Amino acid sequence: MKTGLTPKHWRFLLTLFIVLLVVDVLVYYITGQKDLNADPNLQDRNIETAGKLWLNGYLGTLFHFRFLGNINWLILPLAWIYRKQILASRVLLCLSAFMVLSLILIGLKGYFNPRYQFTLLPLIVMIIVAGIWQLPTIRPDWISLRQPILILLLLACMGNMFLILGGERAIRNFNRVLGDKSKGPVQVTESLPEGVAYVKELHLCLDSLLAPGEKVLVNNLPEVYYYTKAFGHYYWCGSDLLYGREGPALLFKNRSPEQARSYIVDTLGCSWVYTFKSYNRYNPAFETFLKEDCEQRYSDYDFTELYRIRR
Repeated sequence: MKTGLTPKHWRFLLTLFIVLLVVDVLVYYITGQKDLNADPNLQDRNIETAGKLWLNGYLGTLFHFRFLGNINWLILPLAWIYRKQILASRVLLCLSAFMVLSLILIGLKGYFNPRYQFTLLPLIVMIIVAGIWQLPTIRPDWISLRQPILILLLLACMGNMFLILGGERAIRNFNRVLGDKSKGPVQVTESLPEGVAYVKELHLCLDSLLAPGEKVLVNNLPEVYYYTKAFGHYYWCGSDLLYGREGPALLFKNRSPEQARSYIVDTLGCSWVYTFKSYNRYNPAFETFLKEDCEQRYSDYDFTELYRIRR
């Protein structure tokens, strides 16, 4: 049997390349749409439009190209190619049932966060690679296509990575990683926001920045409890829930701005607020509190922020 690439093989590879390119263009076009009037929570999770909700959310395990790569969806045509083998094997049938149920569960319950979609990523990649390598068991003349297909998929993944990491923002972040961030604490300069000192890893500096006994309102950043001795009241602005001994309770919703500030300062005894920049906009009342009643003192290059509550 000839093992070299025939014209038929080259046509197949060209067709596969075109299909990969078309799918990438369509997915990135749909997921590139923005709705600036949508809920900030949905905007930050990239699911604010119907198309993004389906591709980044419900079907995100297969089509969330930004975080999970752009080849996971190939498990669908591979399942069709191997359909007879799957139905004839209990092992493959059980594996297929597991994959289908997992995709449904993650799609319905974990669509809002890519970290849940990541759980199936290693298994899907292994299935795709194994499926391609075993193609000659279905068509012996495909033995010459295994390596070219895998190389084409590797190039597609590299192209996707370049697309994600490319652009002015990524270059700026890359230079920042190699530059200021590697030097540790940075003094305030004219090029930085007035009054804000940038440090390398803010959560590792809290013990030195806070005076003994000072308390912090911690906005959904549990590293405070792992890396510092700071006393933090745990709060999540997205749901406006403060977690205390008696369970979760609303912080801003049923209080005026003055009452909320008084409760945070006098009742909770907080002098600082530790938060993540993109979280702040999830709750307009919390964001207003930061702007009007607090002063940003420190930040790091991962956009975590430390605010001093004005007295």
